[in-house]
Amino acid sequence: MAKDIVDIALSQIGYKEGSGNNTKYGKYTGANMAPWCHSFVSWCAYKAGETKAVPKTASTDTGMAWFKNKGRFKKKGSYKPQRGDIVYFKTGRSHVGIVEKVKGNTLHTVEGNTSNKVARRTYSLNNGTITGYGVPNYKNSGTVTYSSYTTKTLNGKKVKAKFTGYYPANNSMEGGFYAANGEKLNYKKKTCAAPKSIPFNTQIQVLKTGTKQDEKTFRVNDRGGAIKVVNGVYHFDLLFKNKTEANNFGVRTGYAIIGNGTGYKLSSKTSKKYKANNTTSAAEKKYLKRLAKSGGSRTAPALSGEVVANYDHANVDLQVLVSQRKSIYGTVYQPAVEDLSLTLERSGTPGKCTFKVYKDDILRIQKGNMVRVIVDNYKLFYGFVFTTKESDPEHLEVTAYDQLRYFKYKSSYTFKKAKASTVLRTICKDHLFHYGTIADTKYKLPKIIQQDKTLLDIMGDVLAETTMATGKIFVLYDQYGKITLQDASKLRLDCVVDKETAQGYSYESSIDGNTYNYIVLKLEDQKGSFVSMDSGAIEKWGMLKYVDTLKDPSIGKIKADALRNAYSRLERKFTVNDVFGDPRVKAGFSVPVIMSLHDKTLKHYMMVEKVTHKFKNREHTMDLTLRGAGISG
Repeated sequence: MAKDIVDIALSQIGYKEGSGNNTKYGKYTGANMAPWCHSFVSWCAYKAGETKAVPKTASTDTGMAWFKNKGRFKKKGSYKPQRGDIVYFKTGRSHVGIVEKVKGNTLHTVEGNTSNKVARRTYSLNNGTITGYGVPNYKNSGTVTYSSYTTKTLNGKKVKAKFTGYYPANNSMEGGFYAANGEKLNYKKKTCAAPKSIPFNTQIQVLKTGTKQDEKTFRVNDRGGAIKVVNGVYHFDLLFKNKTEANNFGVRTGYAIIGNGTGYKLSSKTSKKYKANNTTSAAEKKYLKRLAKSGGSRTAPALSGEVVANYDHANVDLQVLVSQRKSIYGTVYQPAVEDLSLTLERSGTPGKCTFKVYKDDILRIQKGNMVRVIVDNYKLFYGFVFTTKESDPEHLEVTAYDQLRYFKYKSSYTFKKAKASTVLRTICKDHLFHYGTIADTKYKLPKIIQQDKTLLDIMGDVLAETTMATGKIFVLYDQYGKITLQDASKLRLDCVVDKETAQGYSYESSIDGNTYNYIVLKLEDQKGSFVSMDSGAIEKWGMLKYVDTLKDPSIGKIKADALRNAYSRLERKFTVNDVFGDPRVKAGFSVPVIMSLHDKTLKHYMMVEKVTHKFKNREHTMDLTLRGAGISG
């Protein structure tokens, strides 16, 4: 531009408002004597001759909506802003400015109505108050800086990608004239060649290659021998009109969103897994008979049909809100969070959220403050500050726990013929805990006597006995400030865990732990014992002996056989690291796992025993401990 909107804005630096917000910018938009930050932006566009590229308005809401309606709004983190873009601050405040430049990770702006004047400002690109950018279609731009393609993000999986240009040619090395699906190559159809794991007709959206192909959508119609997934990076070939265009594009790295595919198709098989327990209740007798007969631990439900993850783990919008305890109407702080982790475990542990914030003169975080964590509008965590720690002059480390932390309080309860769900509801009412959905556990425990135990231990005991009697696992957790109890079989998600969505994993199989193939139960008050052995396992591994005492001889044989079936097997442990994040994942939920291990192939829903959600640099990953399909977690 000969004199663009930024030049105009820079010429206004130092301009101060008159009494009562009186400015020439407000007079231009017809909203004089009102807040004038957007009036300033609109006036600068008018002076640059760009009234069709930027709306004439004093309202930041109206301005941002105008860009969104034209498909020219870019969400923070998904786009690197350019000179002349309009930056909107709608997260925690309402403001707008003009982008002067980006240097490194720093955004430089020119803004009106900042400290009652026009001035330069700087921000981190990850600043929590930035919502996104209006990208004007300037008519006077000397170069094509902005793509006119309307962004439409596919509801698919975002992956690292490598793109290579190719074109129709009379030899297969350069393209050939026909695609692998039999159709003649036609660049107008936006053809893409993809790895065999991605079905034909799947849409692929190109991102962050630094070319005008960014945000355009191609369709998989072709294959290629070298087009594979290598070290988690998906390789794609994009079809161009001719050799010149293909060579100009060359080879580029970036990201791809894989959408509208047919997903993984696997065989269908469903069974249950039961958990061993060594109490001597009436429920255990029923459980031991089942375990002695069946072996107890069967495969987890196998996957069938389509399984495609729908959550974009990159460029997440993370909000951390801190306020006075039990109040959302007082002062609410939204600190700049450097990194955050949330750990959830299935049994006996409250949710733990830790994060590091930058200290400033405004921020006041006190013990007992309420903490809310929201990820892309998903309500992830609701808890309270228990610990603050300073390790350097600039940062404050904060630890918060969800409502289950207060279940560490000790109490005593006695019930007759009561369900676990009834016990939980009683505890919540007695201790004034907020609760939401509490699933009916149906089975009535004959007698419950719990003396001087933590509430977590009390619920752990009654839920374990319910599992022994029914074979059903129930999951206790805090759902954004409400104590919740759900049947684990109904908590299945669609976020696929495989070697492409995870950065690493650890799988250990061992007999050096809780593996026993020779069981001896000695009677406490009389001579004699019950023995059960696995001869095949003894031949393979040698004798691994388990010895315990027994009070009730009437269950001796059944219990010995049950323990043999439970313990005469490999002990397997499986953890997956840096999986693409999904905020819905909680301990007790099940996720689809597709992996080939050295002695086992997984194509099953597996239960999450423990999950740690990690947020850093706007990227969300998870560490998972999994159980099921013969893996103990």
